[in-house]
Amino acid sequence: MAGLIVRVDCFGPGEFSVRSRYESELRDLIFLIPDSRWDSTFNCWVIPEEVEPLKTLTSTGKCSLKFEGLLALADLREELKLRRYSSQTLDAYEWINRLLIVHSGKPAKRITEEDARAFLVTWSESRQIADSTFGLGISAIRFYHGKVLGKRSMFRIGHGKRGRKLPRVLSLNEVHLILECTVNLKHRTLLTIVYSAGLRVSEAANLRVTDLDFQRGTMNVLSGKGKKDRITLF
Repeated sequence: MAGLIVRVDCFGPGEFSVRSRYESELRDLIFLIPDSRWDSTFNCWVIPEEVEPLKTLTSTGKCSLKFEGLLALADLREELKLRRYSSQTLDAYEWINRLLIVHSGKPAKRITEEDARAFLVTWSESRQIADSTFGLGISAIRFYHGKVLGKRSMFRIGHGKRGRKLPRVLSLNEVHLILECTVNLKHRTLLTIVYSAGLRVSEAANLRVTDLDFQRGTMNVLSGKGKKDRITLF
């Protein structure tokens, strides 16, 4: 069952259809998803077009998703790969544009600026999404429909105003407590370097001993945000 392939496609407004060659095994997974149902006319399972239902399927580790039909978006994936975008950006851009297709009920090439605006309004009102996520959605739509499909009108959709929040800063005493309660020497060393050098989580995960220059007290941070390298103190 580890190799169960689940095919996902558009079904109706706000819904995905899911199918598999092994219906009994798929049924066991579908039962984990609220508001799922069996459609006897089209012989497929129907689930809400939300992130969580698909996460439920993949989180079991028993299946992989294959998007078909209007949701394939092969041209978007190809363009993102040619431009060397990260896999995280690729997945996010694909997902948002799939939501737009399902919401509009149209193929990507027939979606208009008005369709995109209506989707963004509904998306922002129906979900508690962060400003950064909403901005990512606008960028994803502008990239695919504006750059890939050549719809210049999509660039009229501007980015919303983002709020600015004060960062939460730990006191020196709080930092000492965090480090002191970390018993594992390797973990304590890594936390100390992360704090002193101001590393992101992804940068810390990719850090190697060879990146550290102990004589100079510097480190090479490779392929950081935006795939940029930098040198910093530690």
